[in-house]
Amino acid sequence: KKVLEFTRLVHSVDSLRLAEELQTAALRRDQMAEVLLQINCSGEASKFGCAVPAAMALAEQIETMVNVRLRGVMTMAAPSANAEDARLCFSRCRDLFEEIRGIVSDPRRFNILSMGMSNDYEVAISEGANIVRVGSAIFGNNPAPELPEEPEEPDDGSDSDLM
Repeated sequence: KKVLEFTRLVHSVDSLRLAEELQTAALRRDQMAEVLLQINCSGEASKFGCAVPAAMALAEQIETMVNVRLRGVMTMAAPSANAEDARLCFSRCRDLFEEIRGIVSDPRRFNILSMGMSNDYEVAISEGANIVRVGSAIFGNNPAPELPEEPEEPDDGSDSDLM
């Protein structure tokens, strides 16, 4: 709910519940919430996003909201060492983008196709992406966070673990 204060575009709307929460927050703030519909085109259980068959219906519902403007769609492909493995996912997302563009009230404002990351952005661009995420290509991979070592519990001499 507080995200609207700090962002211009919410990239991760994947449910009617979230869109409705943004609508309520935007109405309270008397502003427009611009959003991307996140679609799980890879079908991975570990990925967020609405299911491909639900995307059109969700887009239609978002389109009825007064303070939420649907600007486009986004997806993330399954991780792979071969960038070409992402092509089917990106192609499916582009097709949905074009389908949804046909039902929005202002197709000129529905103009963002966000897909592709450092390892597959070239394939994403060839499939029509106009936003890619290339942070690790620029900054390198984030090192794994170091977890603090847990102190060992002092041995009180009891053998309670043996009982």
